[in-house]
Formats: sequence, C-alpha cells, structure tokens
Amino acid sequence: MKNRIGLFAFTGFILCETRAGYWVFYLGVSILLFARKFIRDRKISPGKLFAVYFLILSSLFNLTYYDSPSPALEGGLTTYFGYTKYHYLSLPKMDMDVLLSGPNGAFSTSNGPKIPEGSAAAEVNSIYQKEAVASALANKKETILGWMQKFDSYFFDVQKIPHLPGQYVLDQDKKVITIGDERLSWNLIAGNFIFMLYRSALLVSGFTALGLLLGLVLLQRTKLIHQLKLTPLALPFILGAIPGILIYTETRFKIVSELLLVPLIAEIWSRAINQKIRKS
Repeated sequence: MKNRIGLFAFTGFILCETRAGYWVFYLGVSILLFARKFIRDRKISPGKLFAVYFLILSSLFNLTYYDSPSPALEGGLTTYFGYTKYHYLSLPKMDMDVLLSGPNGAFSTSNGPKIPEGSAAAEVNSIYQKEAVASALANKKETILGWMQKFDSYFFDVQKIPHLPGQYVLDQDKKVITIGDERLSWNLIAGNFIFMLYRSALLVSGFTALGLLLGLVLLQRTKLIHQLKLTPLALPFILGAIPGILIYTETRFKIVSELLLVPLIAEIWSRAINQKIRKS
C-alpha cells in the first residue's frame, strides 16, 4: 500500500512458499505494477517483475533438488482431486478429500491412477497431473458442473465450505455415499451460523458497494474511482478466483482475501454517502 516494493517482494515470496496457490496473486500484482509503470510513465521497469524472477529461481531450485520445477509437489494431487469424475458431488457440501478417498474411491486400486512402486515424488506429481487432464477430458459434463460449483462457492455461497463436518465417503463401484461420524455439535453449528451471517452481510454490502460505484462512475461520470485509495485490497480476492475456479476452493483458502474487502467496501460507502451529502 505504501509502495514498499522490496518488502512486498520478499514477504510475498515467503507467502508463496507456504501455499503454491498464492503464486497467481503474487505474479498478478507484479505484472500489474509493471504495466502501471509503463502506462503511466512510458518506461519499462524490469524491477517490477520481481515475482517472475522469484518464480524462475525457485523453479530452478526445485528442479535441482526435487527433480520438478513445480512450486508444489502436491500440485498434481490437488488438481486430480479437483477433476475426478465425482468431484462435483463433494464440494461445497462435503469434504472433498474424505469423500473421494474411500475404499473404492478415486485413489483406490480399481479407480485410481497406477503409481509404480518406488516412484519419486516428482514422478507421482506428474502422474496425477496427467490423470487430472485425462479425467477432465473424459468426464466433460462433470467437469462443467464442477466449474459451476467452484464459481458459485467462490463468489456467492454464504455457508462455510465444506458445509458439513464429519465423514462422508463415496464408494464409486457401488455408487453409494456412506455416512460415518457426522461430528454434529452445537459448537460447530453455532460457528457455521455465525459465518453464514458474516458472509451474507459481506455479499449484500459488497454487491451494493459495487452497484454504487458503477452507478456513480457510469451515470454521473464522477471521478470517485480515482479517489479510492484501497482498491489494491481487492486484488487478492480477484486473483484468487483463478486457482479457486480452475482447481478448487475452500473457506480457509479465501477467508483472508475476503476480509481485505471490508475496508474497501467501507471506503466506497463512505465516499458515496459524502458525495451525496455534498450534492444535497
């Protein structure tokens, strides 16, 4: 926010090392800073592409020590989870990992990818990546349903994702979902209810703020958008939609980026109200 590029470059890289999905946000911000500098000053500023350099260096490091340039050796596994045939039955209702890992699930001997004994982590990652692509192409209807659910979960769902605690396991061979320990308690239900109230308020206030912004900018041709100082706070949520929809999303992956929208929403409301008062 204060244009401390060096500090953000370092801390952003550390964030990406904790979860590879943050690379989309990190690269996106770096490229946007580069583009903004070029558009504003007509100057090429290679230093703004810091995330690209970090990604290249970390990929070379991973290739040297782990035999794969991938930012995470579980990336293939995660992608496979997101594109198995019955993924669309899991999220947002049930925990994807638990549902698909049953005795005859997507990782079983009969239904899962064939992993040769003694395979290195990089080889396993590659096998899962290829299986994910093959599954997406073989199960087109399920893949489209999965994308629709991911989109809905990321932007519009008011409940915690997954909605239900507990153990729900799919048997693909018998096409039966076994209900195990449901883990239903008043504490969990109260927590889920509070989260529902929070996200409902966030969605209503957020879409209203977006409507106010569009209305003031398009209809009254004001310069409100140039007066806003907190618009960068929307970048984590906007860019997070890319891995969220392409792979999958859960509440724990996006709760922080959502909360960053709250100050921006408040700023839009505040400036819109002040502008209305001045005109009155």
